[in-house]
Amino acid sequence: MIETYRDLCKRIKWERNEDVYDLAHEEHIRKIGDQPFDYERLKWIPEAKDVLKKLRFDGHQIRLLTSYDKEVFPKKAEFLDIYDIFDRKDVFVTEFKKTKENFVTAGGWKKEFDGMGYRWCAVGNGESDVRPAIEISEEWRGIYIPHGSTSQYIRGRRGMDYWSAISIDHPRVVTIRSIAELLRVI
Repeated sequence: MIETYRDLCKRIKWERNEDVYDLAHEEHIRKIGDQPFDYERLKWIPEAKDVLKKLRFDGHQIRLLTSYDKEVFPKKAEFLDIYDIFDRKDVFVTEFKKTKENFVTAGGWKKEFDGMGYRWCAVGNGESDVRPAIEISEEWRGIYIPHGSTSQYIRGRRGMDYWSAISIDHPRVVTIRSIAELLRVI
């Protein structure tokens, strides 16, 4: 956003010979741009840590695949005590929309595992948290906990705003209302 502002100011200066750059404007733009990375406003959803710890205690391999700025994520992870739940080797960060390849890497899935009784589940609160994973193989399942989002990857449908959760209609996707229900469906 800052680079766009600076480029626009340069363009105006070149076209009109008018200097419109203002450091106060740049600082304001930076504050707006930094809002998605203000991890100190975040809190765990009630019972989320307990559910994840229970799954791990029960022998499930749990891994975290997240879309986030790679430079900021370590601070966010530390602030939220992510490594109290996930081993560091089981945390994967992509700065872009999650892909099938991201899920394959994070999940440790290999084609030869198909038909061996293993079960992979992608759990998330957005379509991009689930859909790429279920496209990998019939062995993958999705568990969808919908909620509205301001993610740049959520696309509103006609008549819906970006904060309205989009349903996922797929035979291998289960929709639950809260993370507490995860223990029931896994």
